[in-house]
Amino acid sequence: MGKRFVRLLASIASAVTVAGMFTLATTASSAVAASGTATFNASYSLTCSVPVVGTQTIGMSITGTAPTSVTAGQTFFITNSSASLTIPGSAISAATSLLGAKAITITASQFLVTDNGTPASVDLGAAPFGPLVSASTPISGSNPATVTVPATPIAQIGPVTAPSSGTFTALPGASTADISFTTANGKTDLGNATCAAPTNPSPMVSIPVSANTTPTVTGVSPTSGPASGGNTVTVSGTNFSTTASNDTISFGGNAGMVMSCTSTSCSVMPPAGTGSVDVVVTVNGQSSATSSADKYQYQGGAPIVTSVLPQGGSSSGGTSVTISGSGFTGATAVDFGTASATGVTVNSDSSITATSPAGSGTVDVTVSTPSGISGITSGDKYTYTSAGGSGTPVNLSFNYTCQVPVLGTESIPLTLTATAPSSVAAGQAAFLSNAQASMTIPGSAIQTATGVLGATAISMTTTQFVINASGASPSSVDLGQAPYGPITVGPFPISGSNSVTIPIPATAISAIGPFTANSNATAIVGSIGDATANLSFTTSAGSSPINGVTCTPPSGAPTVSIPVTGGGGGGGTPPPAPTVSAVSPSSGPAAGGTAVTVTGTGFTGATQVSFGGTAGVNMSVSSDTTLTVTSPAGSGTVDVTVSNTSGSSSANAADKFTYTQPTGGGGGGGGTTTTAPFTANLTLSCAVPIVGTQNIALTLSGTAPTSVASKST
Repeated sequence: MGKRFVRLLASIASAVTVAGMFTLATTASSAVAASGTATFNASYSLTCSVPVVGTQTIGMSITGTAPTSVTAGQTFFITNSSASLTIPGSAISAATSLLGAKAITITASQFLVTDNGTPASVDLGAAPFGPLVSASTPISGSNPATVTVPATPIAQIGPVTAPSSGTFTALPGASTADISFTTANGKTDLGNATCAAPTNPSPMVSIPVSANTTPTVTGVSPTSGPASGGNTVTVSGTNFSTTASNDTISFGGNAGMVMSCTSTSCSVMPPAGTGSVDVVVTVNGQSSATSSADKYQYQGGAPIVTSVLPQGGSSSGGTSVTISGSGFTGATAVDFGTASATGVTVNSDSSITATSPAGSGTVDVTVSTPSGISGITSGDKYTYTSAGGSGTPVNLSFNYTCQVPVLGTESIPLTLTATAPSSVAAGQAAFLSNAQASMTIPGSAIQTATGVLGATAISMTTTQFVINASGASPSSVDLGQAPYGPITVGPFPISGSNSVTIPIPATAISAIGPFTANSNATAIVGSIGDATANLSFTTSAGSSPINGVTCTPPSGAPTVSIPVTGGGGGGGTPPPAPTVSAVSPSSGPAAGGTAVTVTGTGFTGATQVSFGGTAGVNMSVSSDTTLTVTSPAGSGTVDVTVSNTSGSSSANAADKFTYTQPTGGGGGGGGTTTTAPFTANLTLSCAVPIVGTQNIALTLSGTAPTSVASKST
C-alpha cells in the first residue's frame, strides 16, 4: 500500500512539475516561444501516512523539459514530463506479507503545486488534470519498487504566465491518494494516504525571467490633428528605442515620420488620415498593444461609411440603423438614397445611429458633415424589403457538439429566436429580425473553471456563427464577422457547478440579411451552421483564456422555412426580365450625378441599373413600372438597362442616355445642346531665341455648343 501511494504521489508530483506553473492546457501556439529549452530533473523525499503500513519515506524524481529563460509576462509550457517513485522495501514487504499483494495502483485526488507565476497554485489531482491514475505495477517480497508516473510522459501542461521579474519557481505541495493492491482475491482498497509537502524543498523548475521589452503607449499629445497630417505629435510610453530609426510609429496602420526618441517619449509627424485611429509603436519587431490611451483623432476630410447594420429593413421605414466608418464628428445629415433619415445621433467619430425613412430597392447610405458627403462604398448598401404576410416567430433549439481545449467534447445547448416573414416574392429580399441566440455552458465546465482557476465570471467572444439560407442569395451569413461581429458578451458571474446561459449578442440584432429569394426557389430554408468562440474566465490574478472552441450542429437540426411566391418549383413562374420604354432626362453631365427616372416593366425585384455597363447608384424602385437612379460618370450615348434575377432589359431606342461634356460656365443640369463650327484668327507676339520678337499668325477652329445653361446653386 505504501508503494502504491508513493507511486500515486509520484504521478501527481510529476504532473505538478509540469502543471504547477500553468492554467488550463491549451495549444502550444497560444504561448510565446521561449528562448530555448532544457531537460530538468528534481528529486525529493516525501513523508507519507499510508493506511495499514504506517508512515513511509518515499523517493520521487521528476523530469521534463522547460524553457531556459522567459520574458516577464510571457506565457509558456512544460513538456514531456514524468516522475519515478522509489517505494522502500519495508512498504512492499508489509503489503505482500499482510495482504498477499501482487501489484499496486494509485489514484491521486489531490496534488498541490505552488509557484510565483500565474496561476499561483494548481491542484493536479482535480480536473482537468486529474484524478491521476497509475498503471498496475507488480510488486514482490521486500524488494524496492520503481514506479513511473505516468506511463507516457505528459506532452504539455500550461500555459503559465511568468512573473514580472526575478526567477520563476514551482514547488511541490501536499497530496492525497487512494491506494489499491491487487491480491489473489481481487483488489484491496486501503483508502486515502496523505503526504506532507516537502520541507524547504528546492524548486522543481527554476527559470530566469528577463525584462519585457515590448513597447507600450500610455499617451498621445495632442490627441487630434489635421487630416493632412504633418503636425508634431508626442507619443509617451515605455521601451522605446533611443535611436529614432529603430522606432516605427503608425497611425491607423500608416507609418509616421519619427523625428526623435527617448526610452519613454517620441516626437513624430503623423501621415494623412481620417477618423479615430490607434497609435502603435514597433521596436525590433515588437508592437505595442492598442488601448484607449493611444487614440488619435484626424480632423476634417469627408466622412467614410464602411458598414451599415442592419443591412436592410421594412420599406415603410422606422428601422434603427447603426452606421460605422470615420469622420462623423459634426454630422449634419444621414441619407438613405435621396431620403433623409430621422433620429440621427452621432455616437462617436466612427458611429452614428439613425432611423431609416420609407424607401424601396437597394440604396446607398451617406453621411454629410461640414467637410463633405461620404462617397459611395460597397459597405454603405441598405436594402428595403416588403415581405408578404405578418412576421412568423422563429425558435430553433438543439445541442451543439463543441470541442473545448482542455475540457474536451462538450454538449452545449443553443437556442435562436427571431421573427421571419411569412412569405417573400421571388427576386425580393427577406430578413430575420429581432434575432438573438443563447448558449448554455454546462455545470461540469463551470465546476472546472471555478475549482481549478478560482474563476468568478465568464466572457465569450463569438468569431464565427453561421446562418444558412438555402434558396436565397447569399446562401449564408457569418454573424461572427463584420458587419455583425465578432460578438463579445460578458462577464457573467459563475459559481460552483451551476450552468450559465450566455446571450449572443447581448441585445437582439434588428435585422439579418438581406437574403434575396432565388427565382426558382419554392422556399428560403434557414438553419444554423458551425460556430467558433473564445472563452475568458475572470480570476483573482486577471483573466484565463480558453481559445478556439469549435461547435458543429447535429445532423437534422431544426430549420425555418419562408415560402417563396412566384418561385420556380411552386407552380408559379420566375419574374419576367425587365423592359425599358423611357429615360428622363435622357442626358446629363459626364461627371454623373443626374437623377434619372426609368419607365418600363418588370422592375419589381430589380437588382441593378446600368449606364452602358456601369452601375448606377441610389436605385429606388417606386413600382413595377417606375424606378429612379443616379447616373454614374460616363461619356457618349449609352443604353440604360435594368436587371433582375431573370435577366436584363434588351437595348432599344428608348433607353438611350447621352453624357454631355462641361463647357464654359459648366454645370448645366441636363437637356441636349446644339453645336456650330467656329474659326478664330489670332496674331501672337512671340519672343523667339536668336531671331528676337516675332508676330506669328494662329488660326484656331473647332465645334462648340451654341448656348449653355448657367450653373445652378
